[in-house]
Amino acid sequence: TTPVRPNSGITLLREVFDGYLPDGGLLNWYEQHLADDFQAVFEGGKVKLDKQAYLAVTADLLKSFPDFTYTRSGPIAYADSPNIVVWTAVVKGTHSGAPYSPLPGAPPVSA
Repeated sequence: TTPVRPNSGITLLREVFDGYLPDGGLLNWYEQHLADDFQAVFEGGKVKLDKQAYLAVTADLLKSFPDFTYTRSGPIAYADSPNIVVWTAVVKGTHSGAPYSPLPGAPPVSA
C-alpha cells in the first residue's frame, strides 16, 4: 500500500480536478486521498454520496467513459473552512466503453 501524501489543500485537488488524469488513474487517486468520512454533495444537497458510493459511481463511469476527466468553471476555493472546498466541476469524456445509464432504472445507452 502506498502511503497517503499529506493534504496540500487546493493544490492537491488540482491534480485530478483541473483537466488531467492523475498517475495511477482516477480510482487509485481517490482511494489514496479521500478521507474515510468523505462526502460528495451535488444538486445543492439533494444528492449525497459517501466515499464507497462515490468510488462505485466513478468505477461505472470509467467503464463507459475511459478518458473521463474533470475540468472546472471558475476557481477552486475554500468555503470559509480549512476542510470544505467548493467549485463548479465540468466533466468530459468519450462514451467509447460499456453501455451507460445515468440513473437507476433508466435504460443504458450504448456507445
